Amino acid sequence: MILSGIFSVSGDQPLVSGGEYFIKATQNGAELKLVSASHVLVSSTQKGVQDKNMQVFYANNMDENTTWGSPTITDTVKIGIDFTNIFYYAIPVNNLHWVNCDHFLNVPGIKTDVKATINGSDNNNNTKVFVSFDSLNSASLFSFYSNPYFTSSIKQLPIGLKVTFVALSKINGNYFSAFQSTTIIDNHIENLTLSPTIIDDFKLQLDTLH
Repeated sequence: MILSGIFSVSGDQPLVSGGEYFIKATQNGAELKLVSASHVLVSSTQKGVQDKNMQVFYANNMDENTTWGSPTITDTVKIGIDFTNIFYYAIPVNNLHWVNCDHFLNVPGIKTDVKATINGSDNNNNTKVFVSFDSLNSASLFSFYSNPYFTSSIKQLPIGLKVTFVALSKINGNYFSAFQSTTIIDNHIENLTLSPTIIDDFKLQLDTLH
């Protein structure tokens, strides 16, 4: 999600993802549309616990500054088991382009404001800040900046939620990053300190998030 810039957020609320996809069909260079009342079935192999609450979200265009709309009511995600006894989500897709298998994060408890600050960078022109929700396959971009705080479109998060803050900055042609695991507390402010990095190492660290 962080590398693609397509985050699991809908209506300023975090989503727990079972997979995000971009599906496109062409013939002789021309883009095709699905025939009415037909669909494509996507099977998404999963790890972890089966989740029966998954829904289908669609979007024609997505980037880091846009969020998913409301879930569809007619398209139902089903759970299947393959021959190796690994489960998958069977997602009926009746709209091409962006498709998301998700449900809204529903964690009980008190919610609080969350902000982040960066030591070594003081603006959002050369720095990106993200938060990854541990064990939930979800992430958000902290795209708003008001000196000295970065904030997300997700206004509040549950106290006690385990997350990892990630920052990447380019300063004078060199890259710097931060990875910091924490638990959300009341009026949370995460202070991140950047360290020198290279992009390949940054990507390897992203692969360790879950």
